[in-house]
Amino acid sequence: MNHLKQFLTYLIIIASVMWILMELEVLDINWPFIFSFLFILSGLATVVVVFGKHDVPALLIGTTLFLVGILIYLNHNFMSIPWAQLLLPTAMFMIGVNLIILFLDNPKVPGFLIVSVVFIGFPFFFLSQEDSMTLSSMFTAIGDMVTKYWLIIFLAVISVVFILLQGKNSGENGDNDN
Repeated sequence: MNHLKQFLTYLIIIASVMWILMELEVLDINWPFIFSFLFILSGLATVVVVFGKHDVPALLIGTTLFLVGILIYLNHNFMSIPWAQLLLPTAMFMIGVNLIILFLDNPKVPGFLIVSVVFIGFPFFFLSQEDSMTLSSMFTAIGDMVTKYWLIIFLAVISVVFILLQGKNSGENGDNDN
């Protein structure tokens, strides 16, 4: 529970810094970006912390949070498809990515990888039929995001490293107490 409190504190600090940078007009960001970034950061941090521990619920939650953040960002900035039309392809894509993460966490279950191909392939087929999103437009959107928000991405990487170091130091301290 202590790690959860620390993590939430980091998220609040990061959100506050982003809000201040937005209000001071240092960065050209808005509230949907801040929320998407916090989803991405919290999901990424969760997956990084629990990866290799076979904690399936935490991996599913972390991966889903990360993907919801990406979806919010892409939909707000680049896509013009109504949310109702994105529901099925997005859900299938998220299930597919979750299955890939579960496979990477436990490669002894190849079924995760096989089923994930179907779940990930369908949304790309659907979106390419709608001419609303192609693989190249998705990579362009990600490149634009990295170029525009490099400072925030840098702060996120520093935050994840700090969280990992905190977890490693508390684990070492716990081993010394035994």
